[in-house]
Amino acid sequence: SAGEITAASTVVIRIKSGFLVLSVRSIHFSSATVKKESIMIKGAMNKQLIVQVGNEVGTLAQITSLISSYKINMVAICAYAVDGRCVVTMVTENNLHAKRLLKEKGYDVTEEDIVLVSVDNAPGALHSITDKISAAGVGLKLIYGSVDKMGNTSRIVFVSEENPKKILQALKIKTK
Repeated sequence: SAGEITAASTVVIRIKSGFLVLSVRSIHFSSATVKKESIMIKGAMNKQLIVQVGNEVGTLAQITSLISSYKINMVAICAYAVDGRCVVTMVTENNLHAKRLLKEKGYDVTEEDIVLVSVDNAPGALHSITDKISAAGVGLKLIYGSVDKMGNTSRIVFVSEENPKKILQALKIKTK
C-alpha cells in the first residue's frame, strides 16, 4: 500500500533487490516508485541579445567566434531560421560588452528582458515551473535551455511579451 514519509535527514527504504538510501526533504512511495517532491528553483531578471542576420552557412560560427575571442561566456543560446533570415538569441555573462562588439561588426542587435531560471535537472521540474506560470495567467512566447546529461541543474530562459517579472512572481522568486 502507498504511504507518505517525511524526513529531514536520510531515509532508508528496503526494496527486494537491496537497499535504496535517499537524502531528500519529502518523498512519496508506492511499491518501488520513489518521487522527489521538492524542486530547487532559482531565477532572476536578465536580458537576452537578439541578432538578426541572413541565413548563411557560417554566420553562427562568426558570431560565437567574435564573442568568445573576447572571453565572454555564453550562458544560453538559441538560433533558428525563418523566411531566409536567422535569429540568434543569447544570454552572456557580459551582454553590454557583447552587444557593443556585435554592433561594431555591423550586426543588427537588440535587447529583450527575460527571466533566467536555474532548476533541478529532474523529471517533472520543467512541468512544475510551466504549471505555475500557466496558473498565474502569464503567456510565454519562447523558452530555451539545456543541461549536461550528468548535470544537476538546468538553465532555462523564459521570454514573455507581458511583464517578465510576473514569471518570477508566479514562481515565488523575490526580485530586488
